[in-house]
This record gives sequence, structure tokens and C-alpha cells, in this order.
Amino acid sequence: MNRILYIAVSLILLSGCDVPTEEKDNTPEYVKNAKSDVGAALVANVYKNPDFKCESIPANDGMWSMGCFIHEEKPGPFLLFAVVQNNENPPFDYKLFAVNGKAKQLAETPSLQMFKIDVQNNMNTDYEKVIQTFINEFVTNKK
Repeated sequence: MNRILYIAVSLILLSGCDVPTEEKDNTPEYVKNAKSDVGAALVANVYKNPDFKCESIPANDGMWSMGCFIHEEKPGPFLLFAVVQNNENPPFDYKLFAVNGKAKQLAETPSLQMFKIDVQNNMNTDYEKVIQTFINEFVTNKK
């Protein structure tokens, strides 16, 4: 489990890598599933706003980070997760790690409990930098 935590921390630190939007989408199916599942649960049960979406950014080590937010210059709230492939929580083919406080808070609500999101990790990362990476990729570059 410590290895997964180490990998998840690496994911967050490396998530600032730019991926040109013109390239073919090489997002693994398990990441797409996590974005869809968590995004739908958040819109249906928590935020009730169809503009609230989950996005993902790859890291160099094959790990992925997922940010769920409304695509605005100053999004609030912003939920940050690390996603790894894992088949130990059927029917889900991924494992989620809540990285920031808002993600940890909502992970334990009835709306997201089914995902068994790991909230016990203590990832030391520059949340503001990672959030800014998502804003640059999915808000600023889309104007």
C-alpha cells in the first residue's frame, strides 16, 4: 500500500506535464471510467450543476490525476484525486486517492462511499500548482 501511495504522490507532482489537446486521446479506460463515475455521482448528488466535470492529466510514470471542478478561472470547489488501475473494488477497475481536503471531505459522504476512496493518505503536494495546471489545461487554453 505504501508503494501505491508513493506512486500516487509522484502522480500529483508530475501532473504538470503538458499534453497537447490535438493529440489522440490516450486516456486509459479505467481513468475514463473514474471520471465518468465520480463526475456523475457529484453532479447527481452533491453539486447538481451539469457544468461540474472531472478531467484527468497524465504523469510521466503512467499515473493519472483527476480534478473535478466547474471550468472557471477560479473554480470552487476543486476536488483532486489520484487514480490507479485496480480491480479489487468491483465493479470499478480503479482505485481513487483523495488528495486535497475537499476531496477527502466528500469521499466519506454517502454519495461517494461506493468508490471506497482512500482518504488516509497524507500526500504532501502543492495543491495550488496542481489546480493551476488543470485550469491552464481545461479553462485558459479553451478560450
